[in-house]
Amino acid sequence: MAAGEAARAADVELTSSRPGVGLRVFFKTETIKLQEVFFDAGEVAAGHAHKEDQAGYIVSGRFEFTLDGTPHELGAGDAYLIPGGVSHAVKGLETGSYVLFSALSSKNPTTMMIPARTVASSTPASGAVSISASLERAGHLQ
Repeated sequence: MAAGEAARAADVELTSSRPGVGLRVFFKTETIKLQEVFFDAGEVAAGHAHKEDQAGYIVSGRFEFTLDGTPHELGAGDAYLIPGGVSHAVKGLETGSYVLFSALSSKNPTTMMIPARTVASSTPASGAVSISASLERAGHLQ
C-alpha cells in the first residue's frame, strides 16, 4: 500500500454478524480500519468503551448515540466525538449508515466513527430499505 489505495463501495462485500446490522470494511492496516456500518431501525449496539478517541459523521438515517449516559439524536450531516474510555452505545432510529474510522494499536483495536451513504429507498416512512433485506438479497442471510 505504499502508493495508497482507493475503494468503490460496489466492489467491497457487505457482510453481517447478525440480522439488521451490516458491515462493509474498506481498509484495515496495523494502524487504521475504515468501514461502513449499516443499522436497521431498532437495532442496538450495547454500551461499551475503547481506549482511543472516536469521531463519527452520520451519512444517512437517524441514530441515537448515548455518550457517557447522555442520549444524542443525530442524523445525516451530524457528527460526534467520543474521548477514549467514555462509555457509548448506538441505536438505529431510522435505517441508515455511518462510516466507522478505527484507530488501532498493536494490542488493542479500537473504533472511531464517521458516517457513510444512503441506503436505497423502498419504505415511504423511513425512505430506506432494511439492512436484513439487502443482506438476504446478497446471500448473507439465509
